[in-house]
Amino acid sequence: MKIGLGAFLSAKNNTQQFQNKYLKRYTQYPLKNRILNTAGAALTALGVYIGGVFYENSYYKLDKDGYITYIEPAQKKFETREDAINYAKERIIAALNNDPPYEHMVYIDNANNDILAEFKGNEKQVTGCLSLADKIKLAYKGEGYTVLHGHPENINGETNPLGFNDFSSLTADNQNTTVAAINRRGEVSLLRKNNTFNPLSYEKVENVNSDIIGLLDSSLRKNNPVLYHSVINAYTHAADSAEKANFSHKFDSLLILQDTTVYLHKLLNKYWKEHAPKLGLDYFTNFNKNKTQK
Repeated sequence: MKIGLGAFLSAKNNTQQFQNKYLKRYTQYPLKNRILNTAGAALTALGVYIGGVFYENSYYKLDKDGYITYIEPAQKKFETREDAINYAKERIIAALNNDPPYEHMVYIDNANNDILAEFKGNEKQVTGCLSLADKIKLAYKGEGYTVLHGHPENINGETNPLGFNDFSSLTADNQNTTVAAINRRGEVSLLRKNNTFNPLSYEKVENVNSDIIGLLDSSLRKNNPVLYHSVINAYTHAADSAEKANFSHKFDSLLILQDTTVYLHKLLNKYWKEHAPKLGLDYFTNFNKNKTQK
């Protein structure tokens, strides 16, 4: 989330207009009144600036500018966390069972179980972000928020577990404590920060990225060894850098296609179970039931 330069300059101009307006009046008042009015003018100008910043970083404005597709929650207040989670899952499952299916995301306040915001995506992804007002509110409470979103079912009946993008968004946001992917049957793939979690260095995050690329490589080599070795061989014997780049791009495309395979999901689930604790995270999934629950 960022404040655009245009918004900053606009707010600064509004502040200057207020200052000019009051400066014309100062010469007509005794010194005591002039000091009091100076303080009042400063507070008023500050209010204008802050108001502009909050507006620029509101769900309404972020939606209007195309950064997100904000959905007004059907209900915001819940007595228990379980009630809030069940509400979120119902919203997400409904979206996944829509025609066409799409990803829906829900943010839950950990402190009081309120629904902070909801977002609509498409069949491949969904984008969400906190408004400035909610970021400040969460920082004040100090308990963070939970993100739940849908993962659509693949043609083979499998659903992708949490991947690198889910992991990186969780670990990059100090206020986000949990990220969960829900499939159309209500099953869960979840990463949660535990008491041992500390902010991760760039190197650690990149190591996870490299590890997952390695899993994709292993999956391609397992699922289609002939194609795997043919591309590697063609790359090795390519005549020039342009030809090497072409084979490299083709190889990357083949790796990405492994994202939906059963074997990759097996490797990824094993990876999170083994490595999440080393990163200060807990991992849980019951996505492995997908194949038997048609």
